[in-house]
Amino acid sequence: HGILSKDDLVIAGGTVSVKAASTGVEGKDSLKIKDADLTVEAGSDAIRATNTEDTASKGFVYIQSGKLTLTSENDAIQSSSLLRVDGGDFNITTGGGSESGKTHTEENFGRGGRMQMFSSNSDSTDTDSAKGLKSADAIKINGGTININSSDDALHSNNSLTVDGGEL
Repeated sequence: HGILSKDDLVIAGGTVSVKAASTGVEGKDSLKIKDADLTVEAGSDAIRATNTEDTASKGFVYIQSGKLTLTSENDAIQSSSLLRVDGGDFNITTGGGSESGKTHTEENFGRGGRMQMFSSNSDSTDTDSAKGLKSADAIKINGGTININSSDDALHSNNSLTVDGGEL
């Protein structure tokens, strides 16, 4: 890990650069970022919060402004509960980018039936996740400029996804 906290992690301002073989930045209980210039290169997830024991009040990622440049083999931003973005400038590349991602083709099965077939252009397994913004619960985007070049889903929520402003 580049930066790890087993509780809450707050990055408020400043310039931070992390290069890690595994996870770049992790706050197990929560990760809060405000007005920071954060650059992360990670062999796993770039930034994440992973507490799954109390997702009502923990395991969230909150970003309020700042500049984030994230390059990761797996997910760029991962939350086990809420992932909230209130502004900021994001440049994200995951899993080598879209050119390394899954492609699909449509097969015609007669009588108008079509089925989408997916294939991977990389050596990764189906269990690898290289999503841009990922939440086990909810994603709320309230502004910001978010540029994602992902080999997997750009935005992925297991529950709800709300975009209320910003540029994607």
